[in-house]
Amino acid sequence: MNTLLSGNYIGLEAGKSTEKHREFKGLDTPPIIASTEPGRQFLMKADNLGSLGFGSPVYYRRLNVGQIVGYDLAKDGKSVDIKVFVNAPYDKHVTKGTRFWQASGIDISMGANGFAVHTQSLASLLAGGIAFETPPFSQNAEQAPENTVFLLFDNREMATKNQDMEADPYVLIFHESLRGLSVGAPVTYLGLDIGEVKQVGFHYDPVARTLKPRVLIVYYRDLFLSRADNRQLLKLNRNRPTTLQERHGNMQHLIDQGLRAQLRLGNLVTGQLYIAFDYFPRAPKVEIDWGNDPPQLPVMPSGLAEFQLKVTNILDKIEKIPFDDIGKDAKKAIATLDETLKDAKKILGRIDTEIVPEAKTTLENLKRAVAAAERALVNADKTLVGPDAPANQELREALQEISGAARALKVFVEYMDSHPEAFIRGKTQEKP
Repeated sequence: MNTLLSGNYIGLEAGKSTEKHREFKGLDTPPIIASTEPGRQFLMKADNLGSLGFGSPVYYRRLNVGQIVGYDLAKDGKSVDIKVFVNAPYDKHVTKGTRFWQASGIDISMGANGFAVHTQSLASLLAGGIAFETPPFSQNAEQAPENTVFLLFDNREMATKNQDMEADPYVLIFHESLRGLSVGAPVTYLGLDIGEVKQVGFHYDPVARTLKPRVLIVYYRDLFLSRADNRQLLKLNRNRPTTLQERHGNMQHLIDQGLRAQLRLGNLVTGQLYIAFDYFPRAPKVEIDWGNDPPQLPVMPSGLAEFQLKVTNILDKIEKIPFDDIGKDAKKAIATLDETLKDAKKILGRIDTEIVPEAKTTLENLKRAVAAAERALVNADKTLVGPDAPANQELREALQEISGAARALKVFVEYMDSHPEAFIRGKTQEKP
């Protein structure tokens, strides 16, 4: 734009050299970054250029830390070489384990963890850009020297995959549907990512002659170690198993403690599944055949499968209920109840018109009878219990006779006690 007013001109950047030179080759485009600018330059390998161009920004944690300074088709024509410059002091965050990806537009991904939307800035939406990040499992990697070659991934999800880490493959054979489980789904240990699903397919059982769902997973040891704190990480690194037999021995120990793989629902909206490793203390003991390549680990039925089975059993029981017969019986019972209510209404009407008056008359007669009985009791009390009553006089005379008989009996007993021979001889008469 300046040349519209001032005309054409040649710009230069004075370098530092002890040698003289009079002939120079001019550049078709001016350099975007001055040679004196502190920072480092790196080379990206991409499948295509996309919306990137000269001056497109480079982001680190959504901060603009550099820009694209050049691009060209690779010599073999199979990729595009993109040169990026990261300004100091941000260039120190670029290590050999750093991942770069295109931050152009909006990155939308959907998986077991739900929907994820990533974007760097409004400028990257319009002009494109590149972002980089160092995954947790590569935090200890050394700084990358200048002109280090990196792969440029299409999005953040692909960039943060554990593609260059040491991985142990394992096979899981399930007895339930794998609908919702896809390649790339996370594999977790107690809720933390330690691997991913690599393959979903079938396994043929020649004995049962059946096909069973088969899942191939990979376990990243470095990713697992990165979850530990620094002190534990150093200890685990020192004691980490170096041979395949040692790693299998450690895995067998965890399985003996109840470690099992299980399908779990990651998102209710998307229906995506993932593989979770958790402990089930009541799980039966299992011996793994470590001669298989890859080894097969034991699994537990998912809670979703158990829920579906329970629902199916409930529905089966409901189907067996004879609702038609119950409806007919209920109809008969309602008709019988209606007749019973009608009879009860008739009985209540009869009680009101016939039984109640009769009961009232009976109660009045009973009241008169009770009054007569009370009067008879009063007269009996005067006749039988009064002081001048004949029965009372006769009772006193009888008591006097009983008292005299008791005195005579006492005299007889005392005499026989002192004269026992009187039982044989009789009573002797006293001499005069």
